[in-house]
Amino acid sequence: MRKISSLFFLLGILSLAVACGDDGTTGDGDGDGDGDGDGDGDGDGDGDGDGDGDVTFDLTWDGNMYGQNHNGDTIFFSLWDDANTAAPVAETTVNVVQGGGGVTFALTDALTEGAAYTLYWFADVGGGAVCEMGTDHHWSQTIAAVSAQVDITHNHGDGFGTGDCTKHPNQQ
Repeated sequence: MRKISSLFFLLGILSLAVACGDDGTTGDGDGDGDGDGDGDGDGDGDGDGDGDGDVTFDLTWDGNMYGQNHNGDTIFFSLWDDANTAAPVAETTVNVVQGGGGVTFALTDALTEGAAYTLYWFADVGGGAVCEMGTDHHWSQTIAAVSAQVDITHNHGDGFGTGDCTKHPNQQ
């Protein structure tokens, strides 16, 4: 009788573990072994896999009519956190394909939840890989406090001349 009681006790524990989602190997219910249950393996509980505890989102940008206006030019992008103006958060460049219509890029995990940003960019019309006021075409766009992925679609002629060449310190 004692063996049967022990067997039922063990079956009860096993059933409880299965009902709670534990796979029996990690104890966190998602199988990644970090104990936080979010499945990304970094242990900070935010689900994005970078280990810093911040929730981050992607930024995508799609520019219309850039190919017609900047055939062969390079466009330089610089993303700034509005609360921290010491240095850009991220920078990238895109080469405009000769005769192409649009330009697209993405910055993965570049935006932190709750932060506000400004994206600055310029088309290197002068060809010197530096932003030159009066020569290069430049723009900017504010990004309100982030709560999800941000997708920007920009038409070449909108907001022309609103950029700031000083916001491209690593591209001068």
